[in-house]
Amino acid sequence: MAKQYRAGELTGNDFKRIRQGLLLTQKQLADLLGYGHKIRISEFERTTNPVPIPLHIQQALLNLRESGGAPGAGKTEGTVRGWSRPGVTGAGR
Repeated sequence: MAKQYRAGELTGNDFKRIRQGLLLTQKQLADLLGYGHKIRISEFERTTNPVPIPLHIQQALLNLRESGGAPGAGKTEGTVRGWSRPGVTGAGR
């Protein structure tokens, strides 16, 4: 049985496992979540001094996992299943 993940409970290791299960690089996930660089994803995943993963980012990753991968046509960078990162132009809600 696959591990059940919940927003608010993801560790950096969980975050990394989900990203790898989606066959996404850190850069690809950073682009999908509206971050300008992969360093933010690396900060979430590292085991030494990790940066806390914001709840809305955890939920966006879980939504991406549930949908089976990257958003389809009509989605823009910074938008994952209706969530858009503030400040990313062109991202619809």
